Amino acid sequence: MLVKIDGKRIFQIAHEGAYVGQIIKYDGEIANGNVVELGKIPEGTKVFGIESYPGSGPKFCRSSGSFAIVVGKSENKVTIQFPSGKQKTLDARCRATIGIPSNAGRDEKPWVKAGKKYIALHARGKLFPRTAAVVMNPVDHPWGGKRKRPRPSKTVSRHAPPGAKVGSISPKSKKKQEK
Repeated sequence: MLVKIDGKRIFQIAHEGAYVGQIIKYDGEIANGNVVELGKIPEGTKVFGIESYPGSGPKFCRSSGSFAIVVGKSENKVTIQFPSGKQKTLDARCRATIGIPSNAGRDEKPWVKAGKKYIALHARGKLFPRTAAVVMNPVDHPWGGKRKRPRPSKTVSRHAPPGAKVGSISPKSKKKQEK
């Protein structure tokens, strides 16, 4: 989103519900899209584009749909909780944008065609389509081959050599669920 400040144009991450001609204030009131210091934001507010130290520019929660929540405040420190659940204490002078970044549902749209997914993954250096291990030849994978034979266990020790580390690597034991 292009924002005009004092005659200069800067790029800012668009928030959910942004519209053309919207006035965005820096250090203004607590409203969606406004950039405010963390110390002035009330607890429980959703924020994104958070600075790691005052004046650093947005570093945390920049991707679409990701936001942090202001959890606690002290004199000059503010604690925020990230989507991962991790909490971080930052300087109260660090700025953040109020709201949620736009385009939150972008991963819900289906690919529709295999070629579209191939292009998207190829741009990131990923292989597509991925061949399943059970349809490979025995020379290519421990689970490969057509002949029926006892397969090696899917669970593998954490200390196995690199060629044998396929499948569930040292999974936790399954506990019986009580009804």
